[in-house]
Amino acid sequence: MKLTIVGLGFGEKKGITLEALDTIKNSYNVILRIKHQPTDDLIDEMVIEYKTCNEFYKKADNYDELYKNIVKKVL
Repeated sequence: MKLTIVGLGFGEKKGITLEALDTIKNSYNVILRIKHQPTDDLIDEMVIEYKTCNEFYKKADNYDELYKNIVKKVL
C-alpha cells in the first residue's frame, strides 16, 4: 500500500498544482484534512469521492489530540 500526501495550495482554486490534482484523480482513497476551502469545491466539481476528518475538529481538546486522531483514520 502506498500513502501519498498532497497539499491543496493556499486556499484558492488556482493555488492547487496540476500534479496534486492528477495525484488526487488517480487515487483510490482520498481523505481531506478538513473541508472548508475553495480547492475542496474544485475536487467536488471533478466528481472525486473523498472523506474528511472534520469530525475530529469538534472533539479534540488540542492540536496534538486532533492530529493523532487524523493519523489513526488515515492509517
